[in-house]
Amino acid sequence: MGLFLKTVAQATIDFYSDLEVSVDCSFADTTDKDEQDKRLVYLVAFYYSKTLYNISNAPGAEPLMEYVQNIYDTWKADFKNNPKQDYRPKLLEQYAYLVDKRDAKITKSFRADLNESRRGTYSISTKIPTLEPDRYSPPSVVALIQYTLNNLHEPAQTIFLVMTLGAMNHYYREQGNHTSMNQIMDAPEYGIRGASQLLEGLSNQ
Repeated sequence: MGLFLKTVAQATIDFYSDLEVSVDCSFADTTDKDEQDKRLVYLVAFYYSKTLYNISNAPGAEPLMEYVQNIYDTWKADFKNNPKQDYRPKLLEQYAYLVDKRDAKITKSFRADLNESRRGTYSISTKIPTLEPDRYSPPSVVALIQYTLNNLHEPAQTIFLVMTLGAMNHYYREQGNHTSMNQIMDAPEYGIRGASQLLEGLSNQ
């Protein structure tokens, strides 16, 4: 990592087949659960934006955005019906089936590093397979989202994650373009800021 950047969270996403995927995450220099939750949400947001940029105009980009939008829309409908219910959904497995890490042949492997600067800003670096990255990148995002929904310690953080992703999609529709390099940082920042405002509004109701 660069001189002024520190990797604070890392995800490894391993494929054992086209659909079976395991995710493993680690955090640097903290055992605080709230801080780990925060980093995990940021990691998902930045990985989503970086993946959309990487696959650009390939056929997988729009279906992935629609899939993520469906996660948000489903949460929104459930929240209206039962706002006090914990939200830890099992996502549709059309993209990826999350499995435990296993001692088996890995067919494809992705890595995502969330980096923090001395100023407290975040960025992401990734390592992706050389062969067929456009095919496997969308499932890797879905697997990371499902892993995060399963492993966030605070139920409020699962809502924050889904709100962040929904706000990012709003950014892509109204203000930005997922094929632009600038959106790799702008979209997550917009999403996190929007989710923070929405969550604050809900807490004041």
